[in-house]
Amino acid sequence: MSERLTDINVRKALPPARGQTLLWDAEVKGFALRVTPGGARAFIVDYRAGGRQRRFTIGAYPDWSVQAARQVAKELKREVDQGRDPMGERHGERAAPTLTDLWERYQIEYLPRKAPRSQADERSIWEKIILPRLGKLKLMAIDHTAIDSLHRDITTIRGTPVRANRTVETLRKAFNLAIRWNWCERNPASGVRKNP
Repeated sequence: MSERLTDINVRKALPPARGQTLLWDAEVKGFALRVTPGGARAFIVDYRAGGRQRRFTIGAYPDWSVQAARQVAKELKREVDQGRDPMGERHGERAAPTLTDLWERYQIEYLPRKAPRSQADERSIWEKIILPRLGKLKLMAIDHTAIDSLHRDITTIRGTPVRANRTVETLRKAFNLAIRWNWCERNPASGVRKNP
């Protein structure tokens, strides 16, 4: 049974003994208030995308008013009608590879092809320079600015311009491999101006 959600009936919603209760909105199909046994209230929207049932949490009550949550639910439903999957996109962003993931695959698939001395040098670059600074970032979040900044810092702070150039070359090759592996679409290390 559904009725139009209002601030009054949201406030009066009683928590269930266990599980969760969903109070469905009569105005927007798939929009509801979820109430937990602890009394927490959150607005959700259910939809189908790509043959899968999805549940997207909009936000908690009273941080979100009924009116604001309903408006977001309408916008999400429009996006779904246009073929998008907001929850799938959120999961995709969380599962997107980081630079550390790229390093792990790079050292297994590419590094063994190099001479032992080159392997040791690149391993040192990754472990001492690249990963401490950029390792936790998603590949899609790394841009030219981050690479330029890293190059500049290695050049000026460490005072090792050749090492800075090698670091950029290592990243350029790694991002080219990431593009080949369909992990990202662009190479932020391309076009970085190197030291003379």
